[in-house]
Amino acid sequence: RQHFDRDCAYMEGVSTEPEQYHIWIFKLINHMFDNTIATVGILNTNENVVKIEQSIEQRIIFPHVESIINEIGNYRKAYVDFVQKFDAEISLSNYIDELRQNDERYPLLPYFNVSRILTTNPLEEFRVKMQNLPFADAIYPLTTFVLKRLNDYANIRYLYPIMEFSKYLISKYNHRIQRNDAAILTIEEALQKEDVDSQTMRVLCNQFIDAWYKINLSSVRLGCQAPKFVR
Repeated sequence: RQHFDRDCAYMEGVSTEPEQYHIWIFKLINHMFDNTIATVGILNTNENVVKIEQSIEQRIIFPHVESIINEIGNYRKAYVDFVQKFDAEISLSNYIDELRQNDERYPLLPYFNVSRILTTNPLEEFRVKMQNLPFADAIYPLTTFVLKRLNDYANIRYLYPIMEFSKYLISKYNHRIQRNDAAILTIEEALQKEDVDSQTMRVLCNQFIDAWYKINLSSVRLGCQAPKFVR
């Protein structure tokens, strides 16, 4: 029971449709009754157990990893066909799930079905597919390298407004402000001025603040130093 629960939890984690992972498990169980993994002998040693597990993995799991979504769709359609034999009335949910189509009764429904993809996360779905692909690190080394560090690379978009505001301050005040004023003048006081430069600074400052609190880096390396982010 515990072993099966762990397998179910794993399947749910790697599936692009977590709520439908059990359908794929049922499909795999059906394949296990085929002759594709027929093995002579008994599971009386660890070596025999490993052999049967490898056989299941190579002959069933890997061939179907790329077709999880198609397997689920075909299985659900087969289920609808089975139910329809006993109930002639097709439920609305089957049309919504794109298992059935009736252009006369629901002419605009395909539009909403196509638009529904906007509510999904294609990047997350692609990441899950790459994670499930056997030997992905060897076949697509650059893609897997980027995906593993995607959270770090997502911070790149926040670096530009931070650097832009910093360079603006350097350009505006470097060698153009007295030392005493530089020691006491705050950015807030500079923003209070009603000139064109202050308006530009105000826009850059707001962009800087927004990026500063969204960036997800804990430290940045500069030469041999790695200063910590302190907000």
